[in-house]
Amino acid sequence: MRRVSPGDPRRLKVIAARSSLLNVAAPLGTALGGPLATGLDARGTLLASGQATVALGLLTAAVLAARRNKAAG
Repeated sequence: MRRVSPGDPRRLKVIAARSSLLNVAAPLGTALGGPLATGLDARGTLLASGQATVALGLLTAAVLAARRNKAAG
């Protein structure tokens, strides 16, 4: 978001998209977290959540690297 100037209409689109994703993510996380916490103890739930976060971060990094290589090559 910092690469886009404050008056750029793309900035508003990025902010709107981010807000939309966050509005969906909170109830979805609650819906998934409740049964997960019931099935596992608190430690297991936090561990599973941390592992999912790391896996998603690695997947995102791989996709971005592939896009950069494709654009550069």
